[in-house]
Amino acid sequence: ALKAIDNAVGLGAEAISGGSRREDLKGYFVEPTVMVGVTPEMGFSSEETFGPVAPLIRFDSDDQVVAWANDTTAGLAAYFYTSDVHRAFRVAEALEYGMVGINDGIVSTEVLY
Repeated sequence: ALKAIDNAVGLGAEAISGGSRREDLKGYFVEPTVMVGVTPEMGFSSEETFGPVAPLIRFDSDDQVVAWANDTTAGLAAYFYTSDVHRAFRVAEALEYGMVGINDGIVSTEVLY
């Protein structure tokens, strides 16, 4: 996560919250981080980030952001948020992923027996 954060900052993004390693914890823990000024060319769009990082990317249209999302070698899961139910179905259908989470960060629910 720190490599992706540093890469994005070097390319003009900004960490408006977090962005640093938690020195008080053993291991490689990163503070929960919110990034702005992120572009699709930065590592967040092409590499999996193992850490609590939310890169915010501005877009002009649903078609544009779906094209960016589908331009990947991965494709296990995608997540997005919207208050428009029609947009939710339209975007979910266009995403080329195995699972799509809408307004939720979890695409499956744990069942206890």
